[in-house]
Amino acid sequence: MNMRALFLCTTVGLAVAGCGSGTDVPSSPTLQLPFVTSQTSPVQFNDVQGVLVGTSGFLTFGASNIGSQAMTITTVTYSGPSAITLQPGTDKPLPATISYNDELLIGLTCTPPAQQTYAGTVEIKSNASNTPDATIYVSCTGK
Repeated sequence: MNMRALFLCTTVGLAVAGCGSGTDVPSSPTLQLPFVTSQTSPVQFNDVQGVLVGTSGFLTFGASNIGSQAMTITTVTYSGPSAITLQPGTDKPLPATISYNDELLIGLTCTPPAQQTYAGTVEIKSNASNTPDATIYVSCTGK
């Protein structure tokens, strides 16, 4: 397990696929995210202070493959209010082949036009055996 994955497993302790010891690697492509989200518990942009109205906040996360077979991420899309957008491009062009312990970085920008909360979803489509259609709930509050 690389140090970044180990750090995420020990500090966050949450993932779509559990954090393993490095010896229990799944044989099929397996998606791992650095968090678990739900509609009631979304990933938040600057969740302590919010994002000042008229400025931008940024959020980047990795979609990792912890399976020994290559994972192919075919699409990454955002649905929701226009205050939140996918950052143009990712660190790899789609469809992206993600080898064991590698990741695709996904970036989002939130530019709130008013003092309110904006919520949307990021959909990741892949050949992962555990979550081929992953949904990540995101939220941004304008302050």
